[in-house]
Amino acid sequence: MHSAVAQQTATTLTRSVRRWDRRRRLALLVVWLPRGVMLGLGIGLILALMSRQRPWLLPEEVLTITAAVSAGVALVVLAVVWAWPRSVAHSARYFDRRFDLKERVSTALELATGRIVVPGPLAELQLADATATAGRVQARARLPLRANWREVAALALLAVLLVLSLRDNPQAGKLRAERELEGAIATQVAALEDAIQTIERNPDLSPAEREALTRPLEEARDILKQPGVSQEEAVAALAEASQSLSEMSDGMTPQ
Repeated sequence: MHSAVAQQTATTLTRSVRRWDRRRRLALLVVWLPRGVMLGLGIGLILALMSRQRPWLLPEEVLTITAAVSAGVALVVLAVVWAWPRSVAHSARYFDRRFDLKERVSTALELATGRIVVPGPLAELQLADATATAGRVQARARLPLRANWREVAALALLAVLLVLSLRDNPQAGKLRAERELEGAIATQVAALEDAIQTIERNPDLSPAEREALTRPLEEARDILKQPGVSQEEAVAALAEASQSLSEMSDGMTPQ
């Protein structure tokens, strides 16, 4: 068998196999990308339902997490389906079965690369038959870009349920109020710690005066740093600290 003919046949069949493989990967993406988005929407729906039972996540946070998970899963699907390595020989065997080619392409590639040795005339006939058969394959018809309509319907249903579950969340207002309170308490804690440090660095105060002045501030700070402290408890602690400082300031210099 002429080596130039074998090389040309191997190149032609390899191009055909790679073209079919790209079509196959594209068809897999059409199927698996919606499934990846379904997974993200399903996780978002679970988070949204849990957030309706107790103040946990705000609707916009649920949407952000849902979008991030969906995009992450979609990228994983894209990487696995499109970038997963497949050898030409492996793909040729797959398409021989998928297109009912009776192992023509895989056998021809082995003949062209010298893995199988047969008499020259027979090998040339085999290569010519494989090339002609591969040229008649309609990959677009055999590998249609078609998603499962049931899965598409389920994807749309999940999206609708997610939107409905995020609307009028009775826990959203409570959660926002809790976070505003936490932010206000954190601000007050920082202010108390600054005041304590200012008192401790004041050279005009005696050690006894520093201790007396910082004690109510530290007590108020410790109360505010307790987990789950209520607004009433925070206000009472600050008021008590202010009252204590006012009482102790009598007799001291204004500074």
